[in-house]
Amino acid sequence: ADFVVNNRKVVSESIFKLTDGTRVEREEIIAWLSKNEMVPQLDGIYPALAAYLRKYIFKCPELADMLTDYFEAYKRQKLSNELEPEFLKRVDTLALSRKFNRLPTRNEVLDTLDKSDTFLYWLDALGVEYLGLIEALVQKRGLSLRVNIARAKLPTITAINRDFFDEWQGPKDKNEALDETKHSDVGGYNFTNNELPIHLAKELDIITAMINKAATELALKHCKRFLIVSDH
Repeated sequence: ADFVVNNRKVVSESIFKLTDGTRVEREEIIAWLSKNEMVPQLDGIYPALAAYLRKYIFKCPELADMLTDYFEAYKRQKLSNELEPEFLKRVDTLALSRKFNRLPTRNEVLDTLDKSDTFLYWLDALGVEYLGLIEALVQKRGLSLRVNIARAKLPTITAINRDFFDEWQGPKDKNEALDETKHSDVGGYNFTNNELPIHLAKELDIITAMINKAATELALKHCKRFLIVSDH
C-alpha cells in the first residue's frame, strides 16, 4: 500500500512500475488507465486486463459486426468511466429496433447441446463482455472452446431465469460472486466510496478462477465438457 501511494508522485511513470501481482496494484492500474490513456505495454503489465479489452470478434450470422462494435465500445467506456453520446444514441436505436431478438434464447441453445458427461457451471451475471478474456485463458490452458451467443427472456431477474439450472440432471455448481461484485455491497465495492471502475479487477479475478476450475475438473476426468452458462 505504501508503495502504491508513493508511486503516484510521477503520474506519467507510475503505470510502468505496477504489476498484476496484488489486488491493490491491479486496482491501481485500472484507476490510472481510467484517468489517463491506454498504454501499449499493458500486455506485460496486466495481461488479463489486456485480454479483456482486446476486440472480440463475434461470429453470429447477421449480428456479428453490430455486436463486435457494440461491446468494444462498451468495454472502452467501462474502463474510462464515461458514457459517449454516440453510444447512448446507439443504445436508444437498438432498444427500438431490437435486432438482438434474432438471437436464440439460452434454453434454445441448451436444447441443442450434448449434455452427457457435462458439468454445468452457472456464473450469475456473466456477460459477453468477458468472452475475449475467457478465450485467452482457455487457449493458455490448451483447451478447446465453443461459444454460443444467446439472449435471455424478459424479465431477466435471476429468480425467473434459472430453470436451466434447476432442471439439470448432471453435476452442477452456481457462483454468485460476479453478480455480488456488480450489484451489491457484498462484493466489497461501492460507487459512493470510489467512482472509478476498480471493481473490474475483481471481476477479472472471478473469470480467471472459473477457467481454472474448468481446467481442473477436465484434467481430473470429472467430466468431458465444462458448460459455462449465464442467466442474464
